[in-house]
Amino acid sequence: MIRWSPPPFDRVKINFDDSVWRNSAAGGFVIRTPNGNPLVAASSNFGITTISVAEALSLRNSLICAKERGLSRVEVEGDSKLVIDAVNGIAASPWRILKLVQEIRCLRNSFDFISFKHIFRETNFVANAVANVGHKVGDVRFWEECVPPEASLALSFDYVNRDFVANAVANVGHKVGDVRFWEECVPPEASLAMSFDYVNRGCVRGTFI
Repeated sequence: MIRWSPPPFDRVKINFDDSVWRNSAAGGFVIRTPNGNPLVAASSNFGITTISVAEALSLRNSLICAKERGLSRVEVEGDSKLVIDAVNGIAASPWRILKLVQEIRCLRNSFDFISFKHIFRETNFVANAVANVGHKVGDVRFWEECVPPEASLALSFDYVNRDFVANAVANVGHKVGDVRFWEECVPPEASLAMSFDYVNRGCVRGTFI
C-alpha cells in the first residue's frame, strides 16, 4: 500500500509541495513527529513563478523553519524528483533553481542528520493540501501544532492506519524502564492515533459524494 510513513522516534519528517492555480504558484510544508502529529505547517504565496522554483522554495523554507526550532534530525520528502535529485547531486540543477539548491545544501549542514527522498504524490497529499492554501494567503502563514482546516481531512486519512497506533505505542517504550502494560486502553500518547483508527473509511470517503 502506498502511504505516508512516520520517521523513527528520534527524528521528525518534513513533507513539502507546490501548487499552481492559473498563473500563480504557491507552496507549503508540514513537519511531523513519529506519531504523525504536526509540529508546524506553513503555506506561502509565491506569485508568478515556475513549478520547480515553488518546490525548491518550499523545501528551503521548511529547512529554515526546522533550523529555527532546533530540530536536528530530519527526514525530508517531496514528490518533485527534479528538486530531490538536484539536492542529492544525482542530477544537475536547472538554472532556475540553481541558487536555491545551493542554499538548501548549505542549510543541510545545520542538522545532525538529514535525508532527502523522492516519494509518490499519493503519499504527499497532506503537504499538497497545505500548499493549496497558499493561494489564499498574502505572503506566508504558519500553523503551530496543527494544519490549516483545509488540510485536516487529508491528515485524518494518514491517521486511519493501524501502523500509527502500533508505532505510537512502541514510541512510549523509550519512556519506560522495562515494560509497561495498559489494560483495555492505550497509553495517552497513542490516544489520538487510536481515535482516528476508529474512523470508518467508507464514511469519510462518503463526504466527497
